[in-house]
Amino acid sequence: MTLKERIQKTVENPLAVGGLLINLIPIFAVLFLGWGAAPLVFLYWLENIVMGFVTLARMTASTMKQHPIGLIGMLFYGPFFTVHYGLFCIAHGWILAGLAGGESAKATMDFEAPEAIFEVALASGAYMPLFLAVIAGWQTAVFVIDFLWKGQFRNTSLEKEMVAPYGNIVVLHIAIIFGAWAVLAFGENLVGVLALILLRAAWAVFLDMRRVFKEEPEAIKS
Repeated sequence: MTLKERIQKTVENPLAVGGLLINLIPIFAVLFLGWGAAPLVFLYWLENIVMGFVTLARMTASTMKQHPIGLIGMLFYGPFFTVHYGLFCIAHGWILAGLAGGESAKATMDFEAPEAIFEVALASGAYMPLFLAVIAGWQTAVFVIDFLWKGQFRNTSLEKEMVAPYGNIVVLHIAIIFGAWAVLAFGENLVGVLALILLRAAWAVFLDMRRVFKEEPEAIKS
């Protein structure tokens, strides 16, 4: 199957189209709500937290094919992932709060209250809680429709689902670099901020294409 055919199949998938639209919503926030680089990267950081909860749900669902025996693995992998992935997110949150400066920078000094970073992130841009709710709703829809209803949990494993969200962590690193570069080099120039959005949207399109073709593995072999 050619790249063009794969793109066409992805475009025909409602969840993939919805995901792309959601990833382009920040353009509205930049143009009409005064968002700069800091709120954008905070939004992507919050999205990774949502992905952490979704991953725990996917890990649990992936054991359904093994019934009670599979759930035993979650007694180890669940807490391990929560601590490991959670520490990654907290560390990135401290970095972001430091880049944002001002009052939010104080959150980086309070290692005993990581929830303060979450509060800073929610207050970093206008309507941030609403955007986060939309992202959480879409991620939930993908989990219910693709993973549960279409039976993707039968073609994966607890271990595969546990490592899946770390790609977003890598992209967040890149987003941090782009965000800092946009602020320092261009004073949050519109071009730099929009480039950050498009970078994240391109990554989301790649993930959606991969997700769509997980539904039909034989399509990849053709």
